[in-house]
Amino acid sequence: MHEMILEKIIKDYKNGDSLKKLKTKYDYSIGNLYYHLNKRSLMRKNNIIKFLKNNDQLSIGILIGIWMGDGSKFKDKWSYVIKIHLDKRDTLLINFIKNILLIVFGKTCRVVLEEESNRGIMIMNSKFIYDFIDKYTAYKENKTLTIKLKRNINQYNNDFIRGVMVGLTLSDGYIKDRFVFNTISKRLASNVYNIFKKYSYNPAISHQPRKKYGWYDLQRVSLNKKETLLFRSVINDILTKYGSSYTIDSLKRYA
Repeated sequence: MHEMILEKIIKDYKNGDSLKKLKTKYDYSIGNLYYHLNKRSLMRKNNIIKFLKNNDQLSIGILIGIWMGDGSKFKDKWSYVIKIHLDKRDTLLINFIKNILLIVFGKTCRVVLEEESNRGIMIMNSKFIYDFIDKYTAYKENKTLTIKLKRNINQYNNDFIRGVMVGLTLSDGYIKDRFVFNTISKRLASNVYNIFKKYSYNPAISHQPRKKYGWYDLQRVSLNKKETLLFRSVINDILTKYGSSYTIDSLKRYA
């Protein structure tokens, strides 16, 4: 196998392509592909998940919130691929997410760091996790535009909802002097707004038209400075459960 072709195969495999997809794309046998990938210790281990290791609602909520903000998933024939897209410089956040994956599923993930950019991708292959996400979320073909929680927020466990807010803050939230959450999903903005109202905050919600630029309109949910301080304290109290090094400033690389 030519080295340049092998480099492309390795890159595609790390990004989630199955051996069957690589066979079709590059016209090499599955046995040949397996040999070269296994020789470099790159073959994915099965480690099939059939049930939750821990039904901790707070941890589940954090994972769902992060995925709603920064995640994607797709089927590749019989392979089920789940991804979380982030900045490769977010090393502490990557470790934090790995830790929660271990708590909930007893499984970690592969991490692909792009050399030519700051993009990083956390990749899991699991039908169980793929279906598990759909128990909590609803979306159409354009996930980012339509994502929301599947049920009314009052139907969820309080720990789960608190976890979701931590996850969303870690993904698409800004929380320094004021909390600001931006999304193109009206339904997700409504979720965030209603969660804050449920816990007696006074959020503001606004709409920023962007069609003239060829972009989807932006929905923004925000808190004033006083309530942002309170919310930061709540988040940091939650994060201490997972280790003393985890604070919202460290995970967002503010500090």
